[in-house]
Amino acid sequence: MKKVTYTILSLLAIALLPLSGTAQKVNTNVFLRAPQVVNYNFTQEQINYNSVMSVGMGFSHKRKFIELATFIDRNDIYGFYTFFGLNLKSKALSDNLNLYTNWFGEVLYVPTQSSLDSDVFVYTSGVCFFLNYGFDWGGIGLPLCVGGAYSQKNFSLNTRAILNIYVNLN
Repeated sequence: MKKVTYTILSLLAIALLPLSGTAQKVNTNVFLRAPQVVNYNFTQEQINYNSVMSVGMGFSHKRKFIELATFIDRNDIYGFYTFFGLNLKSKALSDNLNLYTNWFGEVLYVPTQSSLDSDVFVYTSGVCFFLNYGFDWGGIGLPLCVGGAYSQKNFSLNTRAILNIYVNLN
């Protein structure tokens, strides 16, 4: 568990190093997510669906973002992840409705649990199309993501539809 904590804190510190100037504005938020995840495992030729609940904190500066969160799935398997990326394109659809195209990376850690023999790391990268309606207090969004994932010598196609609710802290 210490390795995971140090890894997450190290990634956060590295990501925030360029943001340390006093003229830089870092936006922070807390979020609640309900991802619906479908994976196609190329190595084992199988499809897997999972419904997840997630809560965490996000930091963004200009077009860059990083998030730290924890999750639990419908089978009571829990874990931690960092989700980071870069906004590639933004399009205003109306006053408060925006469509964002983001490149993302994710490192997910699932510790050893009663239903798992060993801990697991999953590395994912891809593209998200994020439809977001903003309010003064935060926003509600529907990201649709697709990417490639690697874990324990297995490659998967990872797709997600996510209900995302967030509250701005500054």
